[in-house]
Amino acid sequence: MEGTKEVPGTLPTSGGFTRSKGKQLILNTNGIEIEEESTAISGFVDVITVNGQASTAYDFGISRSLDIDFFALGKNAAELAMKSNGGIKIEPQKTDVVFHPFAISDIIEEALAPSLDADNVQKGRSGLIDKVGEELAVPELSIYDDGLIEAGIETSASDDEGVPSQRTTVIGKGVLETYLYDSYTAGKAGVKSTGNSSRFSYTSPPSVGLRNVIVDYPQTDVIADTQSGIFVNTVIGAHTANSISGDFSVEARNAFTIKDGALDKPIKSLMISGNAFELLKQISGAGFDVRKVGGIITPSIRVSDMSVIG
Repeated sequence: MEGTKEVPGTLPTSGGFTRSKGKQLILNTNGIEIEEESTAISGFVDVITVNGQASTAYDFGISRSLDIDFFALGKNAAELAMKSNGGIKIEPQKTDVVFHPFAISDIIEEALAPSLDADNVQKGRSGLIDKVGEELAVPELSIYDDGLIEAGIETSASDDEGVPSQRTTVIGKGVLETYLYDSYTAGKAGVKSTGNSSRFSYTSPPSVGLRNVIVDYPQTDVIADTQSGIFVNTVIGAHTANSISGDFSVEARNAFTIKDGALDKPIKSLMISGNAFELLKQISGAGFDVRKVGGIITPSIRVSDMSVIG
């Protein structure tokens, strides 16, 4: 990426650009006939520092239109790698953690989302069985699954069974309102599909899948509003989360201490452990920096009383 040249002392180790145009046709004997065309572009870059202690970083963007600043991706990654040089060790503690959209989206997708899948609920593989109507999160938090949002990565007129797309309030003001259904799981439960059928091709059976998941919490300058804590740009290992219990343990990358409302010192090594369901009750802030990370649309999220080990 050209942007890395603007930051001396860094080199790109990998990167890529994709563009795609597709057409989808859903046609069946129930009278469904839906044809859509779509476009998408994406890009990423991985960067390493070449002077002193090696530090790495990356940036990524995805969009349905040609509006990504690829130069900025390279520059952002290079600047983050340089800032991460010379990391310090920290003591084990419980503290506020601000998760960048890259980090919190991984935790949502791997540790929380599987328990919202009605198929997992019906087969006893969810931590949210019989929880509809219960207060799961802080009252300021709502989470939506929206197949209609403009320019969403997973936006389309219908799901992959031809059920019209819709906006579904999954968690509304802290309360679990529904699971996510395709036609089969909805039929078993005696409810309507939420338009969440997904299939890889016409040769594979449909299953429940996420559309555009939107995390909604009152936004502020979340770093400036944090007197003491830790900022985490990305995490590694979210895929090892226990999707039934919600327990996770991840390695944080490009992490920094927060002091008096500003990023202070880079952290050399950091592990964060927690539980996705408890995390929902510990959210205490959100930033203005909303990002589309695949189908998850979220700002940075601050979570209080997280266990971290340096």
